[in-house]
Amino acid sequence: MNERAAHTVAEELRRMIVAGELAAGPQMAESYLSDALKCSPASLGDAIHQMCQEHLVVALPGRGFVIPALSAADFHQLAEAQLSMTTMWVVLAAERTQTRHLDQMRATLSRQESAIEALDLYSLVDNDRRFHILLAEATGNSYFTDAGTRLHGRLSLYAYQAYKATEGSIAGQAVPGHRAIMEALEKGDPALAEERVRTHIGEGKGAIPSILRLGAETEES
Repeated sequence: MNERAAHTVAEELRRMIVAGELAAGPQMAESYLSDALKCSPASLGDAIHQMCQEHLVVALPGRGFVIPALSAADFHQLAEAQLSMTTMWVVLAAERTQTRHLDQMRATLSRQESAIEALDLYSLVDNDRRFHILLAEATGNSYFTDAGTRLHGRLSLYAYQAYKATEGSIAGQAVPGHRAIMEALEKGDPALAEERVRTHIGEGKGAIPSILRLGAETEES
């Protein structure tokens, strides 16, 4: 299997996990997934390793993997990390971002808008993930990009379930927030970029736990 095909396996496995086609909790056998994805064990192993890096699965050596369930404690830790790290990234990005980063953000926003029109929840969530990773990438620091990739892999599980629970009614909230952040980066204004990130992340931090009933009870989907 070539490099492009191996990348495709990881993309499809991520989609299956985020969209809930693979349920949280039960152990997943690698032999089953290898057949389902029509890929070699080696390519599947690479894909599972990548999903582990994104905190989407926990590997069970020699036995497959499990998908951790959603929880209030997990979400609040993710939200805290997202706010702390992203505010730092956009301050740097406002000073360092290049035209190619802004072009990639515009393309991502366009795909999000198309996903809203088509009610394609996975595409919307995946492009949300990509946008936030681009914010980290725009700092020019590869360690921040790695951290963004790990953080937003796991966060995409919560975003997808929130969109699904509201039948996409809150889907349009992400795009204006992303556009406002990008405009601050275009202006090269670190303070404005930080302010807009805090507003954008704050909206999600407040909405998602109540939508998914993460608290006294946990929504298991």
